[in-house]
Amino acid sequence: MFENSRCRYGYRRVHLELRGVGVVVSAKRVMRLMARHELVPVSRSARRYSSYRGEIGEAPVTHSD
Repeated sequence: MFENSRCRYGYRRVHLELRGVGVVVSAKRVMRLMARHELVPVSRSARRYSSYRGEIGEAPVTHSD
């Protein structure tokens, strides 16, 4: 399931998928097994929210010595 998700699912999502198929297993066991086999989901770096759009009509000031 992890590889079918293109390495995007974490242990919680894998656990839910297993439960949906009918496999009874605890989430902690899924977490331990994924850690043991180095199955780490690919994560994108989080970007901080910024509503700043800059000054309209202003050019950046450059200093030359």
